[in-house]
Amino acid sequence: MRTLLGALLLGVLIGPWSGCQPSRPQPRVPDSTMVHVLTALHLAAVAPADSVSYEARRAAVLQRHNLTEAAFQRAVAAYTAHPDSLNNVYNAVIDSLVSVQQRIAETQRLMLTPEANAPAAP
Repeated sequence: MRTLLGALLLGVLIGPWSGCQPSRPQPRVPDSTMVHVLTALHLAAVAPADSVSYEARRAAVLQRHNLTEAAFQRAVAAYTAHPDSLNNVYNAVIDSLVSVQQRIAETQRLMLTPEANAPAAP
């Protein structure tokens, strides 16, 4: 019994330091990059189905921003651990998506309104 208790205590005391190596801090993905990535991913998720899958669009978005899937997941975890930062990022994402929605609506209005396409009178 004493041997078991001693081994258990030794494991508890030494365990956390065994195999520990100094870890290099991972650089944080800047807020502006995260806003662009998340906005693009939201748009990719609602894009019309065509020959390109969502997974392919997602991979292209991450590649465009020089992020691996693992780096993106670490960034998401880091932002999740800091709710204020995540809130700020998502407020900017929402603003970006609203802006895209307004541009689409304006383009549709111009395309569907005959007066908008008519040449100006001399």
